Amino acid sequence: PIFALHDKYDSLEPLQKVECVVIGGDADHLTPFEHAEEIVRHVPGAELVEVRNCGHLGLIEHHREFTAALLGMIERAELSLGQT
Repeated sequence: PIFALHDKYDSLEPLQKVECVVIGGDADHLTPFEHAEEIVRHVPGAELVEVRNCGHLGLIEHHREFTAALLGMIERAELSLGQT
């Protein structure tokens, strides 16, 4: 509900220039997954990862999925810089 009043999408523009991953849980009632989808709409090229059966503490609840998504983003960033 409070996110409806919080419009900071203009500040996401710099993320269009770098590798970006947006991770959200499908069972997060504090920050609904729709918020992650909206962020990705404002950051073309961003990867969207939906973690199933995941609430607001996804980094703790499903650390393997979050780590895999972050490592994938880091690998893409390294490749785009010509580093391996």
